[in-house]
Amino acid sequence: MTGSSNASPTTAEPPTAPRASDSVAILENMFAPEMFASLATSFSVNGGCVTIKFVSLRWDNSTEPAVQRAVVVARITLPLEGAQSLAGGLQAFLARHGLSYTPSPRPKTRATDVLAESSN
Repeated sequence: MTGSSNASPTTAEPPTAPRASDSVAILENMFAPEMFASLATSFSVNGGCVTIKFVSLRWDNSTEPAVQRAVVVARITLPLEGAQSLAGGLQAFLARHGLSYTPSPRPKTRATDVLAESSN
Protein backbone atom coordinates (compact mmCIF):
# COMPACT_ATOMS: atom_id res chain seq x y z
CA MET A 1 0.00 0.00 0.00
CA THR A 2 1.50 3.38 -0.95
CA GLY A 3 1.17 6.60 1.04
CA SER A 4 0.43 6.89 4.73
CA SER A 5 -2.94 6.65 6.38
CA ASN A 6 -3.79 6.72 10.07
CA ALA A 7 -7.28 5.26 9.61
CA SER A 8 -7.79 1.54 9.34
CA PRO A 9 -10.62 0.21 7.15
CA THR A 10 -12.64 -0.70 10.26
CA THR A 11 -12.50 2.81 11.77
CA ALA A 12 -13.52 4.86 8.73
CA GLU A 13 -15.66 7.91 9.42
CA PRO A 14 -19.31 7.69 8.28
CA PRO A 15 -20.17 9.99 5.37
CA THR A 16 -21.66 13.36 6.31
CA ALA A 17 -24.46 15.20 4.55
CA PRO A 18 -23.30 17.72 1.93
CA ARG A 19 -23.31 21.30 3.20
CA ALA A 20 -25.21 24.02 1.35
CA SER A 21 -21.90 25.67 0.48
CA ASP A 22 -20.50 22.52 -1.14
CA SER A 23 -20.84 22.34 -4.90
CA VAL A 24 -22.70 19.07 -5.37
CA ALA A 25 -24.16 18.30 -8.78
CA ILE A 26 -27.87 17.55 -8.65
CA LEU A 27 -29.05 14.66 -10.80
CA GLU A 28 -32.72 15.15 -11.67
CA ASN A 29 -34.89 12.04 -11.38
CA MET A 30 -38.01 12.57 -13.50
CA PHE A 31 -39.70 9.65 -11.68
CA ALA A 32 -39.12 10.91 -8.12
CA PRO A 33 -42.42 10.97 -6.23
CA GLU A 34 -44.06 14.32 -5.54
CA MET A 35 -46.50 14.93 -2.71
CA PHE A 36 -48.67 17.64 -1.26
CA ALA A 37 -48.93 18.13 2.48
CA SER A 38 -51.08 20.64 4.34
CA LEU A 39 -48.64 20.86 7.24
CA ALA A 40 -45.87 19.21 9.21
CA THR A 41 -47.36 17.90 12.45
CA SER A 42 -44.45 16.44 14.36
CA PHE A 43 -40.70 16.37 14.62
CA SER A 44 -38.53 13.85 16.41
CA VAL A 45 -34.81 13.21 16.87
CA ASN A 46 -33.36 9.73 17.11
CA GLY A 47 -29.80 8.58 16.54
CA GLY A 48 -28.65 11.90 15.07
CA CYS A 49 -31.51 12.03 12.57
CA VAL A 50 -34.57 14.30 12.48
CA THR A 51 -37.91 12.86 11.32
CA ILE A 52 -40.68 15.17 10.10
CA LYS A 53 -44.24 13.86 9.75
CA PHE A 54 -46.41 15.51 7.07
CA VAL A 55 -50.20 15.36 6.87
CA SER A 56 -52.82 16.35 4.34
CA LEU A 57 -56.18 17.62 5.56
CA ARG A 58 -59.01 15.60 4.03
CA TRP A 59 -62.75 15.41 4.54
CA ASP A 60 -64.15 12.16 5.92
CA ASN A 61 -67.68 11.85 4.54
CA SER A 62 -68.36 8.55 6.31
CA THR A 63 -69.86 10.51 9.21
CA GLU A 64 -72.68 13.01 9.34
CA PRO A 65 -71.71 15.79 9.40
CA ALA A 66 -68.42 15.22 7.57
CA VAL A 67 -65.30 15.85 9.62
CA GLN A 68 -61.87 16.98 8.59
CA ARG A 69 -59.03 14.56 9.33
CA ALA A 70 -55.26 14.89 9.14
CA VAL A 71 -53.99 11.94 7.08
CA VAL A 72 -50.28 11.12 7.25
CA VAL A 73 -48.90 11.34 3.72
CA ALA A 74 -45.15 11.14 4.38
CA ARG A 75 -42.38 10.89 6.92
CA ILE A 76 -39.02 12.35 5.92
CA THR A 77 -35.87 11.52 7.90
CA LEU A 78 -32.73 13.63 7.52
CA PRO A 79 -29.36 13.58 9.26
CA LEU A 80 -29.14 16.47 11.75
CA GLU A 81 -26.94 18.52 9.42
CA GLY A 82 -29.42 18.08 6.57
CA ALA A 83 -32.35 19.10 8.81
CA GLN A 84 -30.48 22.24 9.91
CA SER A 85 -29.73 23.05 6.27
CA LEU A 86 -33.41 22.56 5.38
CA ALA A 87 -34.58 24.86 8.19
CA GLY A 88 -32.09 27.61 7.37
CA GLY A 89 -32.59 27.31 3.62
CA LEU A 90 -36.37 27.48 3.92
CA GLN A 91 -36.24 30.55 6.17
CA ALA A 92 -33.82 32.30 3.78
CA PHE A 93 -35.99 31.39 0.76
CA LEU A 94 -39.16 32.72 2.40
CA ALA A 95 -37.41 35.94 3.47
CA ARG A 96 -36.09 36.54 -0.08
CA HIS A 97 -39.67 36.35 -1.35
CA GLY A 98 -41.14 38.59 1.36
CA LEU A 99 -42.71 35.63 3.14
CA SER A 100 -40.81 35.73 6.40
CA TYR A 101 -41.97 33.31 9.06
CA THR A 102 -44.76 34.42 11.37
CA PRO A 103 -46.50 31.77 13.45
CA SER A 104 -50.10 31.25 12.41
CA PRO A 105 -52.79 29.19 14.10
CA ARG A 106 -52.95 25.62 12.91
CA PRO A 107 -56.16 24.35 11.34
CA LYS A 108 -58.44 22.66 13.83
CA THR A 109 -57.95 18.93 13.36
CA ARG A 110 -57.85 16.09 15.81
CA ALA A 111 -54.13 15.57 15.12
CA THR A 112 -53.18 19.20 15.78
CA ASP A 113 -55.50 19.43 18.79
CA VAL A 114 -53.83 16.34 20.30
CA LEU A 115 -50.39 17.88 19.61
CA ALA A 116 -51.41 21.14 21.27
CA GLU A 117 -52.77 19.35 24.34
CA SER A 118 -49.65 17.21 24.72
CA SER A 119 -47.36 20.27 24.74
CA ASN A 120 -49.28 21.94 27.61
